[in-house]
Amino acid sequence: MLKHAFAVLALLTMAFAAPAVCEEAIPQNISFDDALSLSLKNNKSLAVQMFDPKISLTKETIEKAAFDPAISAEAGGSRNKSASGSIDNRSSESVELSQKLRGGGEVTIGLSSDDASPGNSARIGVSLSAPLLQGAGSDVNLAGVRQAALNTESSRLELRAFVESLVEQVSNAYWDMALAQREIKIYEDSLALAEQQLAETETMVDLGSLAEIETVAARAETALREQALVNARSRLETLRVKMLRLMNADPASETGLLASDELVSPTDAAPDISMVADNAIKNRPDLLRARLAVERGDIEVVKTKNGLLPYLSFFVTLGGTGYSDSFGDAFGGMLSDAYDARAGISYSATLGRAADKARFAAAELSLEQTRASLENMELLAREEAVNARLEVERARGQLAASEAALELQKEKLRAETEKFRIGKSTAIALQQAQRDHLRAEVDSVSAAADLLKARVSLLRAQGVLLQNMNIAIID
Repeated sequence: MLKHAFAVLALLTMAFAAPAVCEEAIPQNISFDDALSLSLKNNKSLAVQMFDPKISLTKETIEKAAFDPAISAEAGGSRNKSASGSIDNRSSESVELSQKLRGGGEVTIGLSSDDASPGNSARIGVSLSAPLLQGAGSDVNLAGVRQAALNTESSRLELRAFVESLVEQVSNAYWDMALAQREIKIYEDSLALAEQQLAETETMVDLGSLAEIETVAARAETALREQALVNARSRLETLRVKMLRLMNADPASETGLLASDELVSPTDAAPDISMVADNAIKNRPDLLRARLAVERGDIEVVKTKNGLLPYLSFFVTLGGTGYSDSFGDAFGGMLSDAYDARAGISYSATLGRAADKARFAAAELSLEQTRASLENMELLAREEAVNARLEVERARGQLAASEAALELQKEKLRAETEKFRIGKSTAIALQQAQRDHLRAEVDSVSAAADLLKARVSLLRAQGVLLQNMNIAIID
C-alpha cells in the first residue's frame, strides 16, 4: 500500500509558461497514484514555491562574487605650453589586478608607465593590506556567503515542507472522496431497502396486519434516508471540486471524477513510539530549518562582535621603477636592483561604540531566543509525532471494533427482519435495526478512511512522508 515513485519536479521550472489550468487529461476514474502525480506536476502553488530555492541560490552567488578578482585600467595624456613657449607633452597608462582575500585584506598587482620629459618611466608593484583586528579572518569575511548558503538550504527545506503538506492534502482529499463514494452506495442501498420496507408495510396495512401509523413511520424513514443520500452526494461533489483544484484543473468544470482505489487499510505495524519521536527530531523540515536559523544567529554574533573591534591594518608595498628615453628600456629597467618598499600599520577606532555594543547584545539575545524556540519546537514535534502514532493505533482499533459491530448489526437486522415478516415485530423496531446497521456500515468505512489518513499524518509528523512514497525533490 502507498508505494509510489515520483521525481519532483523538473517540469515545474517551466511553471509560468504553462497554461492557467492543467491541460493534461484527467481520467474520470482516477487512482491515488495518478491523483498524486497530477497534483505534484500541475499544482500552481507548488510551482510558485519552486522559485524560492532558485532565487536564494542567486543571492548566494552574489555573495561569493565579492571575492572575484577585479581588473582596472587607465590611459590618458596632457599637453602644456608655458609662457616661454616651451611645450610639454605627457602620457600615462596603468593597469591593476586586485583580489579580495577570504581571510580579509586585499592583494593588488599594478603596472604603469609615464611618458614625460626628459624621459620615460615604468613601474611594476605589488601591495598587500591585511586587517589584524576588525575584519580579520574567514569567519567574518565569509559570513555573508555562509548565511546565503544557509538561506538557500532553508528555502529547500521550506519547499520540502510544502510538498509534504500538499501530499497530505491530496491523500486526505482522495480517501475522503473514496469514503464519500462508499457512503453514497450505502445510502442508496439503504434507501432501496427503506422503499421496499414501505411497500411491504403498505401491503400489510391494507391486509389489516399492521396499524395505519406504521405507514407514516415507514414514509418518514424513507425521507430521512433520501436526505442522507443527498448530503452524501453533495459532499462528494465538494471533494471532487477540491481534488480538481489540487490538480490545477478548473474547479468549475464538469469533469467527472471518481476514486478508483478501494479503502483497503494498511496492515503494516506502526513503529515504536520512541522511534517515532526520534524520527521527528532528525527529519522534520521545520526543525531542520530552525537549526539553520541557529547557525545564522551564530554567524550574526560573529559579525556584530567583529564590529566591536578597532580597525588595525598592516600594509606593505613593493615595486620596481625603470627610467629611460625609450619605453622598452624603461620596462627593462624595472628588473634592475633599484626598488621601492613601504610598510606600516593603520589604526582607527570609534569612541563609545554604543551602537555596535547594542547590535552585538541584540544578536546574542536573538540567538538565545532562537535556541529556546528550537528546544520548544523539538518538544512540540515529539508530542505531535507521538500523538500521530497514538491516532494510528486508535484508528486501527476503531476499525476492528466497527467491523465487529457491523457483523453484529447484520445479525440483528436479519433477525428483526424475520420477526417483522412473521408479525412478531413492528415496522418501527425494524427501522431502528436498519438505522443501526446503516450507522455501523458508515462507521466501518469511515474507520478505514481514518486509518489511511492517520498513517499519512504519522509519516508527515516524522518527516519521512516523501521518503516513504519515494518522492524526490529535484533542484
